[in-house]
Amino acid sequence: MLFRLNFRNIVKFFLLGKVFGTLGNHDDIGAIDSLGASRKLMKGYKWRLFKLMLSFIGWAILCIFTLGIGLLWLSTYINMSIVNFYLELLKEREDL
Repeated sequence: MLFRLNFRNIVKFFLLGKVFGTLGNHDDIGAIDSLGASRKLMKGYKWRLFKLMLSFIGWAILCIFTLGIGLLWLSTYINMSIVNFYLELLKEREDL
């Protein structure tokens, strides 16, 4: 039960992960329209984002050994990687 609930949340994160990006780029659309735009944008690209997020597991383990100080740099690195993923996604999916 708990695994199934967490799995749903992870899937929703990858499905709706770009809502804030679509809201930031399009001032004229509302929250509901932004959810739909995020779904369209992420269609076919969820696995790619999942692999990107998995690539940071090694860095996160190394941050444990620094007693969390490394998370200052890792969190910035992860956020910038997700932003670059979103910008590349916009270039590939110009029709949205």
